[in-house]
Amino acid sequence: MPPAASVRELKNQTTALLRRVEKGIAVIVTRRGKPIATLKPFEEQDIQLATRYPTSLYDTLREHIQKQHPELSRRTLKQVRQSFERITQKVQRTLSFSTWQEMDWALKGDRYGLPR
Repeated sequence: MPPAASVRELKNQTTALLRRVEKGIAVIVTRRGKPIATLKPFEEQDIQLATRYPTSLYDTLREHIQKQHPELSRRTLKQVRQSFERITQKVQRTLSFSTWQEMDWALKGDRYGLPR
């Protein structure tokens, strides 16, 4: 069985653990004694696996939107930011919020904006 390292050991000894992996030794990362991840030497097929399986809900949602609206993927970061600002300003004018935090609080059902 490959050597194991706890999440704390991974945090405190990242460089040493990655050096072991570079030498070809896989390391199982555990949390409270249960395996949660594997650090292993890189292989070319890892790139294919990473692109085939989204790493987060955000990636899945982004891919879904890009399939339905391919023109959005051609927009620059500046264009996306400008659209976001324009939409935010429209919402603020329509709903009379002075900050995005107030809008966020209201959308979450907190009328008074109490800190959480």
